Amino acid sequence: MPLLPKRHGARRLLAARAVGVPLAALLLVVLGAAPLLTAQREPDSEKALIAEFERSFKQRDSNSRAQAVSDFSERSRGLEDGGSSKRVARALVKALEVEDLQVQAAGVLALSYGRHVDTVIDAWGDLMQDVATKMEARITRPDEESRAYVTGATRVFRDACAAIARYRDDRVVALLSQRMRVLQRNTSSNNMSTLVVRSLADALLDLGTHDAVQIVIKQTQTYTGGTYQRTPTRLLHESLAAFANRVGRAPPPYSEQMDIAWGNWFREYEQLFPDELGKLKVPPEEPEYVNRVVRRRRARDAESGPERP
Repeated sequence: MPLLPKRHGARRLLAARAVGVPLAALLLVVLGAAPLLTAQREPDSEKALIAEFERSFKQRDSNSRAQAVSDFSERSRGLEDGGSSKRVARALVKALEVEDLQVQAAGVLALSYGRHVDTVIDAWGDLMQDVATKMEARITRPDEESRAYVTGATRVFRDACAAIARYRDDRVVALLSQRMRVLQRNTSSNNMSTLVVRSLADALLDLGTHDAVQIVIKQTQTYTGGTYQRTPTRLLHESLAAFANRVGRAPPPYSEQMDIAWGNWFREYEQLFPDELGKLKVPPEEPEYVNRVVRRRRARDAESGPERP
Protein backbone atom coordinates (compact mmCIF):
# COMPACT_ATOMS: atom_id res chain seq x y z
CA MET A 1 0.00 0.00 0.00
CA PRO A 2 1.53 3.38 -1.00
CA LEU A 3 2.31 5.90 1.72
CA LEU A 4 0.43 8.71 -0.09
CA PRO A 5 -2.92 8.15 -1.85
CA LYS A 6 -2.39 8.64 -5.54
CA ARG A 7 -5.27 11.04 -6.22
CA HIS A 8 -5.05 13.43 -3.30
CA GLY A 9 -1.84 12.84 -1.34
CA ALA A 10 0.65 14.08 -3.91
CA ARG A 11 -1.47 17.09 -4.76
CA ARG A 12 -1.76 18.12 -1.11
CA LEU A 13 1.94 17.54 -0.58
CA LEU A 14 2.95 19.76 -3.48
CA ALA A 15 0.56 22.56 -2.48
CA ALA A 16 1.73 22.59 1.11
CA ARG A 17 5.42 22.40 0.23
CA ALA A 18 4.89 25.45 -1.99
CA VAL A 19 4.10 27.54 1.10
CA GLY A 20 7.03 26.18 3.07
CA VAL A 21 5.42 23.69 5.43
CA PRO A 22 8.02 21.22 6.81
CA LEU A 23 7.96 17.73 5.29
CA ALA A 24 7.51 16.01 8.65
CA ALA A 25 4.37 18.01 9.32
CA LEU A 26 3.12 17.30 5.80
CA LEU A 27 3.25 13.56 6.29
CA LEU A 28 1.03 13.91 9.33
CA VAL A 29 -1.36 16.12 7.39
CA VAL A 30 -1.64 13.76 4.45
CA LEU A 31 -2.18 10.79 6.73
CA GLY A 32 -4.95 12.71 8.53
CA ALA A 33 -3.10 13.04 11.83
CA ALA A 34 -2.59 16.86 11.85
CA PRO A 35 -4.20 19.98 10.33
CA LEU A 36 -2.52 21.80 7.48
CA LEU A 37 -0.18 24.46 8.83
CA THR A 38 -0.26 27.91 7.28
CA ALA A 39 2.83 29.87 6.42
CA GLN A 40 1.70 33.13 7.99
CA ARG A 41 -0.91 34.47 10.43
CA GLU A 42 -3.99 36.01 8.89
CA PRO A 43 -4.98 39.57 9.86
CA ASP A 44 -7.49 40.03 12.67
CA SER A 45 -11.08 39.67 11.53
CA GLU A 46 -13.93 41.75 12.87
CA LYS A 47 -15.52 38.70 14.47
CA ALA A 48 -12.29 37.74 16.22
CA LEU A 49 -11.67 41.28 17.47
CA ILE A 50 -15.17 41.58 18.91
CA ALA A 51 -14.89 38.20 20.62
CA GLU A 52 -11.54 39.16 22.15
CA PHE A 53 -12.96 42.51 23.31
CA GLU A 54 -15.97 40.88 24.93
CA ARG A 55 -13.69 38.57 26.89
CA SER A 56 -11.48 41.46 28.03
CA PHE A 57 -14.48 43.62 28.90
CA LYS A 58 -15.68 41.10 31.49
CA GLN A 59 -12.94 42.24 33.86
CA ARG A 60 -14.25 44.09 36.89
CA ASP A 61 -11.77 46.89 37.53
CA SER A 62 -12.23 50.22 35.77
CA ASN A 63 -8.70 50.52 34.41
CA SER A 64 -8.79 47.13 32.70
CA ARG A 65 -12.22 47.68 31.18
CA ALA A 66 -11.35 51.15 29.92
CA GLN A 67 -8.12 49.81 28.44
CA ALA A 68 -10.04 47.00 26.74
CA VAL A 69 -12.29 49.62 25.09
CA SER A 70 -9.32 51.70 23.95
CA ASP A 71 -7.43 48.69 22.58
CA PHE A 72 -10.45 47.37 20.70
CA SER A 73 -11.19 50.83 19.33
CA GLU A 74 -7.70 51.29 17.94
CA ARG A 75 -7.43 47.80 16.48
CA SER A 76 -10.87 48.01 14.90
CA ARG A 77 -9.79 51.09 12.95
CA GLY A 78 -7.32 48.82 11.18
CA LEU A 79 -10.14 46.75 9.69
CA GLU A 80 -10.94 47.08 6.02
CA ASP A 81 -13.92 49.36 6.72
CA GLY A 82 -12.07 51.35 9.39
CA GLY A 83 -14.33 49.95 12.14
CA SER A 84 -17.44 51.65 10.79
CA SER A 85 -19.71 48.61 10.89
CA LYS A 86 -22.80 48.34 13.03
CA ARG A 87 -21.34 45.31 14.84
CA VAL A 88 -18.25 47.21 15.99
CA ALA A 89 -20.33 50.21 17.09
CA ARG A 90 -22.73 48.02 19.06
CA ALA A 91 -19.79 46.39 20.84
CA LEU A 92 -18.36 49.79 21.78
CA VAL A 93 -21.75 51.08 22.97
CA LYS A 94 -21.49 48.59 25.84
CA ALA A 95 -18.92 50.95 27.36
CA LEU A 96 -21.54 53.71 27.54
CA GLU A 97 -23.96 51.44 29.40
CA VAL A 98 -21.59 50.75 32.29
CA GLU A 99 -22.05 52.84 35.43
CA ASP A 100 -18.40 53.79 35.49
CA LEU A 101 -17.20 57.20 34.33
CA GLN A 102 -13.75 55.98 33.31
CA VAL A 103 -15.24 53.29 31.07
CA GLN A 104 -17.86 55.68 29.71
CA ALA A 105 -15.16 58.22 28.88
CA ALA A 106 -13.26 55.57 26.92
CA GLY A 107 -16.45 54.69 25.08
CA VAL A 108 -17.15 58.32 24.18
CA LEU A 109 -13.68 58.70 22.69
CA ALA A 110 -13.95 55.41 20.80
CA LEU A 111 -17.28 56.38 19.25
CA SER A 112 -16.45 60.04 18.60
CA TYR A 113 -15.80 59.57 14.88
CA GLY A 114 -15.85 56.98 12.13
CA ARG A 115 -18.53 54.72 13.63
CA HIS A 116 -21.92 53.50 12.43
CA VAL A 117 -24.03 56.66 12.43
CA ASP A 118 -27.43 55.32 13.48
CA THR A 119 -25.98 53.18 16.27
CA VAL A 120 -24.02 56.08 17.75
CA ILE A 121 -26.91 58.55 17.64
CA ASP A 122 -29.35 56.03 19.12
CA ALA A 123 -26.98 55.35 22.03
CA TRP A 124 -26.14 58.98 22.79
CA GLY A 125 -29.52 60.03 24.14
CA ASP A 126 -29.41 57.31 26.79
CA LEU A 127 -25.83 58.18 27.72
CA MET A 128 -26.53 61.88 28.22
CA GLN A 129 -29.73 61.17 30.14
CA ASP A 130 -27.92 58.72 32.39
CA VAL A 131 -25.00 61.04 33.18
CA ALA A 132 -27.24 64.08 33.74
CA THR A 133 -29.62 62.15 36.02
CA LYS A 134 -26.77 60.88 38.20
CA MET A 135 -25.26 64.36 38.36
CA GLU A 136 -28.57 65.80 39.52
CA ALA A 137 -28.85 63.13 42.21
CA ARG A 138 -25.41 63.96 43.63
CA ILE A 139 -24.96 67.65 42.95
CA THR A 140 -26.47 68.80 46.25
CA ARG A 141 -24.58 66.26 48.37
CA PRO A 142 -21.59 67.58 50.33
CA ASP A 143 -19.58 64.33 50.60
CA GLU A 144 -16.32 63.95 48.69
CA GLU A 145 -17.45 60.91 46.71
CA SER A 146 -20.47 62.75 45.31
CA ARG A 147 -18.42 65.84 44.50
CA ALA A 148 -15.80 63.72 42.74
CA TYR A 149 -18.51 62.01 40.69
CA VAL A 150 -20.01 65.33 39.60
CA THR A 151 -16.59 66.60 38.55
CA GLY A 152 -15.89 63.49 36.48
CA ALA A 153 -19.40 63.38 35.03
CA THR A 154 -19.09 67.00 33.94
CA ARG A 155 -16.06 66.06 31.84
CA VAL A 156 -17.83 63.04 30.33
CA PHE A 157 -20.87 65.20 29.52
CA ARG A 158 -18.66 67.85 27.91
CA ASP A 159 -16.80 65.31 25.80
CA ALA A 160 -20.05 63.60 24.83
CA CYS A 161 -21.48 66.91 23.56
CA ALA A 162 -18.38 67.64 21.50
CA ALA A 163 -18.26 64.09 20.11
CA ILE A 164 -21.88 63.84 19.02
CA ALA A 165 -21.75 67.27 17.37
CA ARG A 166 -19.38 65.75 14.80
CA TYR A 167 -22.29 63.62 13.61
CA ARG A 168 -24.00 66.40 11.69
CA ASP A 169 -27.57 65.15 11.66
CA ASP A 170 -30.95 66.66 12.54
CA ARG A 171 -31.45 63.90 15.10
CA VAL A 172 -28.43 65.22 16.99
CA VAL A 173 -29.87 68.74 16.94
CA ALA A 174 -33.10 67.35 18.44
CA LEU A 175 -31.22 65.35 21.08
CA LEU A 176 -29.09 68.28 22.28
CA SER A 177 -32.02 70.71 22.08
CA GLN A 178 -34.02 68.49 24.41
CA ARG A 179 -31.19 68.44 26.92
CA MET A 180 -30.97 72.24 26.75
CA ARG A 181 -34.71 72.68 27.29
CA VAL A 182 -34.75 70.73 30.55
CA LEU A 183 -32.04 72.85 32.18
CA GLN A 184 -33.36 74.84 35.13
CA ARG A 185 -32.14 77.99 36.82
CA ASN A 186 -29.33 77.59 39.30
CA THR A 187 -30.13 77.56 42.99
CA SER A 188 -27.96 78.06 46.06
CA SER A 189 -27.29 74.29 46.19
CA ASN A 190 -27.68 73.20 42.56
CA ASN A 191 -25.47 74.68 39.82
CA MET A 192 -26.24 72.11 37.12
CA SER A 193 -26.66 74.81 34.48
CA THR A 194 -23.23 76.20 35.21
CA LEU A 195 -21.70 72.76 34.69
CA VAL A 196 -23.30 71.78 31.37
CA VAL A 197 -24.82 74.77 29.57
CA ARG A 198 -21.61 75.80 27.77
CA SER A 199 -21.03 72.26 26.49
CA LEU A 200 -24.55 72.05 25.12
CA ALA A 201 -24.41 75.53 23.61
CA ASP A 202 -21.07 74.93 21.89
CA ALA A 203 -22.28 71.66 20.40
CA LEU A 204 -25.56 73.12 19.14
CA LEU A 205 -23.83 76.16 17.65
CA ASP A 206 -21.30 73.90 15.93
CA LEU A 207 -24.23 72.20 14.23
CA GLY A 208 -25.46 75.69 13.35
CA THR A 209 -28.99 75.13 12.07
CA HIS A 210 -31.77 77.67 12.57
CA ASP A 211 -33.34 75.58 15.34
CA ALA A 212 -29.99 74.90 17.02
CA VAL A 213 -29.08 78.59 17.22
CA GLN A 214 -32.57 79.56 18.29
CA ILE A 215 -32.70 77.12 21.21
CA VAL A 216 -29.41 78.47 22.57
CA ILE A 217 -30.63 82.04 22.35
CA LYS A 218 -33.96 81.14 23.97
CA GLN A 219 -32.05 79.64 26.88
CA THR A 220 -30.74 83.11 27.75
CA GLN A 221 -34.27 83.92 28.97
CA THR A 222 -34.03 81.14 31.58
CA TYR A 223 -31.21 82.92 33.38
CA THR A 224 -32.55 86.46 33.38
CA GLY A 225 -32.02 88.10 36.78
CA GLY A 226 -30.77 86.61 40.03
CA THR A 227 -27.40 86.17 41.66
CA TYR A 228 -27.06 82.47 40.89
CA GLN A 229 -27.70 83.00 37.17
CA ARG A 230 -24.69 85.18 36.46
CA THR A 231 -22.32 82.36 35.59
CA PRO A 232 -24.59 80.47 33.15
CA THR A 233 -25.55 83.82 31.59
CA ARG A 234 -21.89 84.68 31.01
CA LEU A 235 -21.12 81.20 29.67
CA LEU A 236 -23.98 81.39 27.18
CA HIS A 237 -22.90 84.84 26.04
CA GLU A 238 -19.31 83.66 25.50
CA SER A 239 -20.47 80.71 23.42
CA LEU A 240 -22.83 82.85 21.34
CA ALA A 241 -20.23 85.58 20.85
CA ALA A 242 -17.66 83.07 19.57
CA PHE A 243 -20.27 81.70 17.15
CA ALA A 244 -21.24 85.17 15.95
CA ASN A 245 -17.61 85.94 15.19
CA ARG A 246 -17.26 82.66 13.27
CA VAL A 247 -20.17 83.57 11.00
CA GLY A 248 -18.86 87.12 10.56
CA ARG A 249 -21.61 88.98 12.42
CA ALA A 250 -20.62 91.15 15.37
CA PRO A 251 -22.11 89.98 18.68
CA PRO A 252 -23.97 92.34 20.99
CA PRO A 253 -22.06 93.45 24.11
CA TYR A 254 -22.64 91.57 27.32
CA SER A 255 -25.37 93.12 29.48
CA GLU A 256 -28.01 92.24 32.05
CA GLN A 257 -30.57 92.29 29.23
CA MET A 258 -28.66 89.76 27.21
CA ASP A 259 -31.78 87.83 26.26
CA ILE A 260 -33.22 90.88 24.49
CA ALA A 261 -29.94 91.74 22.77
CA TRP A 262 -29.41 88.23 21.45
CA GLY A 263 -33.05 87.95 20.43
CA ASN A 264 -32.65 91.06 18.28
CA TRP A 265 -29.39 89.72 16.83
CA PHE A 266 -31.07 86.45 15.85
CA ARG A 267 -33.99 88.15 14.13
CA GLU A 268 -31.55 90.20 12.07
CA TYR A 269 -29.39 87.28 10.95
CA GLU A 270 -31.57 84.17 11.17
CA GLN A 271 -31.66 83.85 7.38
CA LEU A 272 -27.99 82.85 7.52
CA PHE A 273 -28.68 79.55 9.23
CA PRO A 274 -29.82 76.43 7.33
CA ASP A 275 -33.18 74.93 8.18
CA GLU A 276 -31.84 71.39 8.43
CA LEU A 277 -28.84 69.14 8.09
CA GLY A 278 -30.66 66.06 6.88
CA LYS A 279 -29.75 62.50 7.81
CA LEU A 280 -26.05 61.72 7.97
CA LYS A 281 -25.03 58.71 5.87
CA VAL A 282 -21.24 58.61 6.22
CA PRO A 283 -19.62 58.82 9.68
CA PRO A 284 -17.38 61.80 10.43
CA GLU A 285 -13.69 61.49 9.70
CA GLU A 286 -10.88 61.52 12.21
CA PRO A 287 -10.52 65.01 13.78
CA GLU A 288 -7.25 66.78 13.11
CA TYR A 289 -6.20 66.76 16.77
CA VAL A 290 -6.56 62.96 16.80
CA ASN A 291 -4.51 62.80 13.62
CA ARG A 292 -1.70 64.67 15.36
CA VAL A 293 -1.78 62.43 18.43
CA VAL A 294 -1.83 59.26 16.34
CA ARG A 295 1.03 60.46 14.13
CA ARG A 296 3.17 61.25 17.18
CA ARG A 297 2.46 57.86 18.75
CA ARG A 298 3.22 55.97 15.55
CA ALA A 299 6.45 57.92 15.06
CA ARG A 300 7.47 57.13 18.64
CA ASP A 301 6.67 53.44 18.13
CA ALA A 302 8.68 53.38 14.90
CA GLU A 303 11.71 54.89 16.63
CA SER A 304 11.61 52.43 19.52
CA GLY A 305 11.16 49.43 17.23
CA PRO A 306 9.10 46.30 17.94
CA GLU A 307 8.43 45.43 21.54
CA ARG A 308 10.80 42.81 22.89
CA PRO A 309 9.50 39.75 24.71
